[in-house]
Amino acid sequence: MDLKAVIFDLNGTVIVDEELYDEAFSEVLRGLGVTATLQKPVKEAGIGTTENWEKLLQKYGVPTRKSPEVLSRETDEIYKKRLGEVAIRRGFRELSGELKGVGVARILATSNSTEMANLVIHFFDLHGCFDEVVTGDHVKKKKPEPDIFLLAAKKAGAEPAECVVIEDALSGVKAACKAGMRVVGVQGEDYPKAVGKADLVISSFDELTIEKLRGLL
Repeated sequence: MDLKAVIFDLNGTVIVDEELYDEAFSEVLRGLGVTATLQKPVKEAGIGTTENWEKLLQKYGVPTRKSPEVLSRETDEIYKKRLGEVAIRRGFRELSGELKGVGVARILATSNSTEMANLVIHFFDLHGCFDEVVTGDHVKKKKPEPDIFLLAAKKAGAEPAECVVIEDALSGVKAACKAGMRVVGVQGEDYPKAVGKADLVISSFDELTIEKLRGLL
C-alpha cells in the first residue's frame, strides 16, 4: 500500500499548547465562581472547545446563563492573547517539507474552529506546511467520530488505508481507527491513554521518517 496522505491534528500535536488551553479553561471557570477546581480542569482533549464546555458545565453544575458557545469564545480570547507562549513541536516543519518533496499530501484536520485554525496557521506562518485544512466547522460530527479524517482523505484524493494520522488525543486516535487509518500517537495531554490504540508512539516529529510512515501501511 502506498502512502498518499499524512493527516495532522493541530492542538497538542503540531503545536504544544495543552497547558495554555488548560489555563484558559481554568480562568473562565474561576470567572464563573468555580474556585475548587484543579489547576487542570478535567476536559477531553481533541473534541472541540464548545463540546468541552458542555461537559464542564454539567460536571461542575455551574449556575450560569452563558451558553457553551459564549464560554468557548471567552476561552479562545484568553488563548489568543497568550499564543506567543506556544511552540511548534520539534521537527514538524522538516517532516512537512520532506513529505512535500516526495508528493505525499499534508492535511490538517482539527476539531477546532476554522477561525482558530486560521489564526494559528497565520501566527506561526504554517501556510506552506499543509495542502488542505479541515476543521470542526466542516463536518457534522467531530472526533471521536471519523468524519474529519474521512473528509481529509477525500480532499487528498486518497483511500483511508493510504493515510496515516498523527494525533495526541484519545478522541483523535479513536476517530482515526474508526476511519480505517493507521495512527501515530504523540506523547501529549492524553498520554498514555491515547497510545493504547496507536501504531507508533513519538514525542517529537524528528523521530519520524517517511520510511517509518510508509512502514505502518
